[in-house]
Amino acid sequence: MKFVMETTIRPLAVLIFIAICMLAALISDAGRSSFMGMAAFAQGPGNSGTTGDTLTDRDIERMSAMGQLAHLAATGQLGSGMAKVATTADGGQNGVAGGHAQPSIAVDSTGQYIVIGTNNAAGFGLNPISVSGFQYSDDGGQTFTDGGSLPISTPTSLIGSSVYLGVFGDPEVKYLGGSNFVYFSIIVVDPGSGGPAQTLGFHLSRDFGHSWTGPFEIQPATNPNGLLFGSSVDLADKPFADVDPDTGRVLVSWSNFTPFAPGGVEISTTFSDNILNAKPVWSSRRIVAHTPIDGQSSIPRFAGNGSSNVYLAWQRFPGDNHDSIGFATSADNGATWSDPINAAPAFFTMDQVLGNDRVSCAPGLAVDNSSGPRKGNIYLVYSNNNLKDGADIVFQSRTDGGLSFTSPVLINSRPGNDRAQWFPWVTVDNSSGRIYVFYYDQGIDTSGDLTQTTYQFSDDGGVTWKQPMPLTDSPFKAGWGKDQGHPNLGDYNQAVAQKGELFAAWAGTELLPFTSGLPSVHMNTPKVFFKGVPASSAKVSLTSNFSGTTFTDSNGNGFIDAGEQVAFKFPLTNYVTNPILQPTVITGIVATLSTAMPAVTIVQGTSGYPSIAPGASGSNDRDFIIQLSPSYARGTPLDLVLNVTSNQGTTVLLFTHSTGTAGATTLFQENFDSTTPGTLPAGWLTQHVGGSNTVPWTTSNTFNPGNNGAFHTNANDGPASDATRWERFLSPIIVVPPDSEYVTLDFDVKHDTQDDPNFNILAYDGFLLRIGDYGPSNSPPAFVRSVMAEAFEEEFTTSNQNHYPKHFPRSNNIRYFQDISAWAGDSAGLKHVHMKLNGMAGRSIRLWWEFTQDANLTCNDVRPAARACGVLFDNVVVQSVVTIQADLSVTKSITSGPAISGQNITYRIDATNNGPTLNDSSTVTDDLSPLLSFVSCSVTGGGTCNSSDNHQTVTLPPGAPGFATIALVTAIGCSAAGGTPLSNTATISSSTPDPDPSNNFSTAATKIVNPPPVMSCPADIVTTAQPGQTSVSGHCKR
Repeated sequence: MKFVMETTIRPLAVLIFIAICMLAALISDAGRSSFMGMAAFAQGPGNSGTTGDTLTDRDIERMSAMGQLAHLAATGQLGSGMAKVATTADGGQNGVAGGHAQPSIAVDSTGQYIVIGTNNAAGFGLNPISVSGFQYSDDGGQTFTDGGSLPISTPTSLIGSSVYLGVFGDPEVKYLGGSNFVYFSIIVVDPGSGGPAQTLGFHLSRDFGHSWTGPFEIQPATNPNGLLFGSSVDLADKPFADVDPDTGRVLVSWSNFTPFAPGGVEISTTFSDNILNAKPVWSSRRIVAHTPIDGQSSIPRFAGNGSSNVYLAWQRFPGDNHDSIGFATSADNGATWSDPINAAPAFFTMDQVLGNDRVSCAPGLAVDNSSGPRKGNIYLVYSNNNLKDGADIVFQSRTDGGLSFTSPVLINSRPGNDRAQWFPWVTVDNSSGRIYVFYYDQGIDTSGDLTQTTYQFSDDGGVTWKQPMPLTDSPFKAGWGKDQGHPNLGDYNQAVAQKGELFAAWAGTELLPFTSGLPSVHMNTPKVFFKGVPASSAKVSLTSNFSGTTFTDSNGNGFIDAGEQVAFKFPLTNYVTNPILQPTVITGIVATLSTAMPAVTIVQGTSGYPSIAPGASGSNDRDFIIQLSPSYARGTPLDLVLNVTSNQGTTVLLFTHSTGTAGATTLFQENFDSTTPGTLPAGWLTQHVGGSNTVPWTTSNTFNPGNNGAFHTNANDGPASDATRWERFLSPIIVVPPDSEYVTLDFDVKHDTQDDPNFNILAYDGFLLRIGDYGPSNSPPAFVRSVMAEAFEEEFTTSNQNHYPKHFPRSNNIRYFQDISAWAGDSAGLKHVHMKLNGMAGRSIRLWWEFTQDANLTCNDVRPAARACGVLFDNVVVQSVVTIQADLSVTKSITSGPAISGQNITYRIDATNNGPTLNDSSTVTDDLSPLLSFVSCSVTGGGTCNSSDNHQTVTLPPGAPGFATIALVTAIGCSAAGGTPLSNTATISSSTPDPDPSNNFSTAATKIVNPPPVMSCPADIVTTAQPGQTSVSGHCKR
């Protein structure tokens, strides 16, 4: 089966209300659609659109997400949802939160003025809707101003209660010369008869993107085939444009969805030679391609340099899990077009990508407009999965006047062995002819959704390439920010290169807390990032081995705490093995560690590394050592910078790690052992979200024999051969205390469901977790919103892998939870899941376990020997964590006078814990000198003496700060000689780290002071002695 996944940032609030209206469910997620299938492991439940909807499921698969939304608006399927967004989503208190994605970028000829267009989720809070956002810079990208959404300054009208025009994103921004920029979007208009029409429009700015007028309708894109069916039948989607550097002609191309084309799509173009006029004129539409395999994401490019050639590339869908790239040429500046060709043979379509909504093999296209030796060359890039590692980046070129493209060449780091690279964009420096390609890249880790934006360049027309280098300063997780509206990174990123600099814009995510965006239902990520890269910039192909970084802390408890000394191992990987990139052994590696954190001192900051061969890793020869000050704020992330030099170049790597010893309190746990199989524990709820038959979650002790757990079957048990369904299982309310710094969630999963053996990640049936927010914990629980667990996780592992193992496809069926990462396929037994979740303090929550499956086929169709198909989770433990820290001190003194052999000596030990963590006990230890013998021990202020020998320990209980005083009585041995030193040290310790251990011990020292002998005679005794005898005159006692 072939899936086409072109979308933009998810439409957030509107989609929520669509889902509510269409499902009539208590709580549902945004407009899930269902995949359609033609291959053995891909089946579809059929079109689930409304009556009068002429789009097929195949159309919906190929249409962008913004195009889908515009279609819903044009056909009246948004209903009152539009009006509800502004009031319901934010309670009328704040603007609708949400992210920015799918950036388009344009730069003026000086490089000083930059305009970025985005899909702006906040635009769904406007009436009329305007989802096309803009940002501008007047200082070459040093700073940007967020201008919000494009205004609607042209006349509007009402159809029912809906206001038209509406602007629905898919941004495309171009520079027109002077201070002028043009911005294309999908718009929905009221053409005056037959209901709304989904078409294209543009805005103009004459002041470097500061202000805009529009939208102005592009008439040739408005229902060009003229059929009406309650509304205009033709739907315009996914505009891209280009400006002829010679004539200023502006040409725009798009996909026209229509029943008049064999495959439902016409790749179309129109142009204007006077777009800045008050009434610009657009040429009649030209249909470039309309075969059964066309088409989406068409990109036009002018040849320039006096040529009248224009080129167009787009994605085609020949089926059977394959894509191809269509290409056509115009020799008369876009007036007519050649018959389309395929730039290369059909190739295997890309896999799903963990954390990312929507995937696509759409092309990037560029022409060398420079005056250099390769002027007029055409460059084409796209994602190709022939090697089955997710996707690799393909480059092809066509020289001016040539009839065909060069053979496809893979240019990423480790083709077939570096997971997915996708959404490539290509641009050419108009002064030097340097080719730049950049794209999303998950080759930096072996599992999970960790992602970076990568770029590379060629100075010889693509014959040789510089190794891929990160644009992002630090990787991000693609799944961050997945809230109730299911936002995503979009369909594309863009870049412009000119005068020796690359100007790149992309959508990325940030780790935000659970409460981000409240009171809106949306989190405030993704966002758009920008970077300008000088031509002289280059990095050596070394990266952090993120999973291999280790440290040893002086306390030895596995946490980094204030006052500790910490030694690090930072393995580096030479990540390039692709022969076309001429990989080499990296030698002479020296790294220097630094930090900008004032409470951190670098103790040992420089180390060499061994030479590292392509594809290999190596670690620092000696430890990097840092010292945290006792004043280091507990729980503050540790930020370090590793500056790496080598004989082959340099790079800078950033490292961030959490700090603070965890003090955990269990909030909730459930192992289902006391629950009778087939029943539910008290407080757990099931909810049928979608599907013709209801099959609630239950418990079972047979799927994982011997252990009862929460279970849902994966079975073909639906009516009319359609088992599509979506079932929810909700935990009881869990109250997170207000002092919680983060929450840990641990449980076990087992699953065997239908996945696709042709792909590593694609699966169809399975389950996932999201968290329902039920408001402040000091108020009665009331549902606010839900976010995916991956949206705000700092740590998420399934056994020894990061994140989820699989991802569901895009779909048009609202009964199916589509385009989301999940536990699916065969887990090969019970696997432990661990999550660290931020920002839940003071909230009431429920765990939402979501099971979904498509129309038919189960794990038995993939693995016939499977004993049973379904999903199970068990042994759920939710803990609230605060980072703990003590301030312990002990003083010891002698209170009994001089130390004399044979007599007792009494010690006083004052022990204190000044917190802030007081809920752990502490222990005072005193190993008595061999000259002493234990006599007695007593404690005032609370505590227990634990022994009756010379190894004395006293346990001080948890409690409020204060003193505990220990009286320790010992006897000095009679044989102890005078002048003998007598020293004893008391120490205090706790499982809670103390950042300043200097007062955690105290010594009392003295000398034994035996007095000299004293002679005494009690009385005189008179004796008489015989001659020759001695007379004793007295008897003295000492």
